[in-house]
Amino acid sequence: VVGLVLIAPSPPTPEPMSEGERMRLLVGSGDRHAAEKTLAQITAGPLSPALRERFLRDSVRVKPAAWREWLEEGTRQDISPQLNTVAVPTLILVGEGDKGITRELMESEVLPYLSKATLVSVPDAAHLLPLEQPQAVADQISAWWTVGVNEPVALP
Repeated sequence: VVGLVLIAPSPPTPEPMSEGERMRLLVGSGDRHAAEKTLAQITAGPLSPALRERFLRDSVRVKPAAWREWLEEGTRQDISPQLNTVAVPTLILVGEGDKGITRELMESEVLPYLSKATLVSVPDAAHLLPLEQPQAVADQISAWWTVGVNEPVALP
């Protein structure tokens, strides 16, 4: 492993999420209407019809048990002590319009644990960066890689 790219990642510390939002997401699991509401909240603008349909189709196919586990357990875990073992350059991309996984959240809850991290905000995007701004995501990764993330790092 010579590098790591994280795109709109959840923090390694408990994710700041209200119980109301957690419940809304749990109750809406597998429901297309709920997925449409979520999509409107996590994008900076409309997706193409094909990408919109793909998101909705994928959302309703998520296994309820996996979704419940993520919301009830995964988002509440603190794995920050394990992050100090990440010894490779890491690029973190966040959407400027992401209301949940914000740049400020990454600065306070992720960057302190990753000594070789670079944080970049992508304009005109929220949480679904690869769907909203695929070229910008590819360009950021390419530019970051070109800067010198090309030598293997010995892992512990």
